[in-house]
Amino acid sequence: MPIDDKMTVNERRKYLKLMSPRYRKARRVAQSALLTEMETVTGLYRESLLRLLHASSLERAPRGPRLRRRTYDVLQVITSVCIIPVVLRAISTVQV
Repeated sequence: MPIDDKMTVNERRKYLKLMSPRYRKARRVAQSALLTEMETVTGLYRESLLRLLHASSLERAPRGPRLRRRTYDVLQVITSVCIIPVVLRAISTVQV
């Protein structure tokens, strides 16, 4: 992989799955070196790497269902946006 190309999310997760056992077995100084290596390879910050490495699973969470956008009745929108302010202005200018 060329240096200029960034890793995709799935590639990063796959790489971290391979590095996770090495990280867990290593002592503190070696863990720091591994974190530095993973930081340069993935482009993630150390805190993000630690969060991912200490997570229960490196699998991505499934996306929830997309909610449909609200559909508005065009006539209702036009009346509420255009007509109501005009009526309110007319009422406020009428003097009794």
